[in-house]
Amino acid sequence: MAANEIVWKRRLVVDQCLRDKKKSKGYQLKEIMDKCNKALRDDEYQVTSPTTIREDIRKIEDDWEPQSKIIRTKGADRRELYYQYENLDFTINQERLTDQEFAKLDQAIKLLSRFDGLPQFEWIDEMRSRLKSAHSFAKSAHRFANKEQMVISFDENKEAFGKQYISLLFDAITSRQALNITYQPYHSEPITYVFSPYFLKEYLNRWFVLGQTTEYDNITIFALDRIKEIESSTETYLPNDTIDFNTYFDDIIGVSMVPDQDKEVIRLKVSDAQYPYIESKPIHHSQRVVSDEPGNIMIEIEVIPNPELIQRLLSFGDNVVVMTPKSLQENIASILLKSISQYKESK
Repeated sequence: MAANEIVWKRRLVVDQCLRDKKKSKGYQLKEIMDKCNKALRDDEYQVTSPTTIREDIRKIEDDWEPQSKIIRTKGADRRELYYQYENLDFTINQERLTDQEFAKLDQAIKLLSRFDGLPQFEWIDEMRSRLKSAHSFAKSAHRFANKEQMVISFDENKEAFGKQYISLLFDAITSRQALNITYQPYHSEPITYVFSPYFLKEYLNRWFVLGQTTEYDNITIFALDRIKEIESSTETYLPNDTIDFNTYFDDIIGVSMVPDQDKEVIRLKVSDAQYPYIESKPIHHSQRVVSDEPGNIMIEIEVIPNPELIQRLLSFGDNVVVMTPKSLQENIASILLKSISQYKESK
């Protein structure tokens, strides 16, 4: 749990104590601390000093004034104080968003609108409408509602085939539902697989789903634009007990994982003109500079060679040359020679 999340959760408990109408005088610091510890439970987040609660009370009073005025009443022994809101109907949990907070949240929800048109994501528009209403959005309509301008854009293909399957696959992943997927590889007839989906990924404006088929032991990748049909399956879902998709793509470019292939150190010679672009937008997060001398700029990346790597390197043309390993160098050279031959034949 993030530190600010812990603080907010604790202050919500403090807030509940301060507005408890059943307590005529309110709560003492230790009572509030005990309730916070009960709510947080995990020993890692336990409150060990009333000073922490005293600071929470001070912050609530300062940040939400004047509605958050707190009455401090001395107990019978004249030493312990009892704390309670003056207005017991006040709560920090119902405070309206500021204009700035709403603007940020509205932009975040607009980003989700990239899924516009998908049947399982209609709630996005509904959420925006409800937020506007709850925020009394009319008072700032001249700044937000009338303009409805985005401040960020993504490079995407809105007409890409297969987008209609994203919400269905998303639901199948979260509900652990096996599917019958009819898939048509290039230059082949459609094949139907029993498929347990695990993960959705976008790469170069194409969507892919990774999962397990009953036919193969290795992870299978389906491009959504090659899927012809998806239906629910009565077969048992095969759970993912081995792959951590937070790190699965760390050693590759794109989505293709070559079975039984280890990482390789790939050295590249980069032209002086291309280097500033590759320096600011690395080919891979492992990229490091071997030599930055003009005319002899060398970089290295450590990845598992796959088709996407080859496509990426070819996209640089003569600005990037593979120096090692020789097998990758020869592979790319062969592709370039074939391309040159085809251009010559087309003249």
